[in-house]
Amino acid sequence: MLTCTGESFASRVASSLLSAIDLPELITTSQADYEALFNTQLFTHHIEVAYRQMCEKYHADLPPNHIRVPFIP
Repeated sequence: MLTCTGESFASRVASSLLSAIDLPELITTSQADYEALFNTQLFTHHIEVAYRQMCEKYHADLPPNHIRVPFIP
């Protein structure tokens, strides 16, 4: 989750949740910072890796379990 602190209820809740789990680096204070932090291509790559791992586990008849997506900047 990435959020931009603002006046909306959703942004305040998201900021609160990220603070509670000690991830303040995912809270931005401007639209420019928000856009700079969100890398659509990288996010897409990571979610595709996660889906691939889930599918492989399913086809191997493995029970649901944690998956690890390596960070690739």
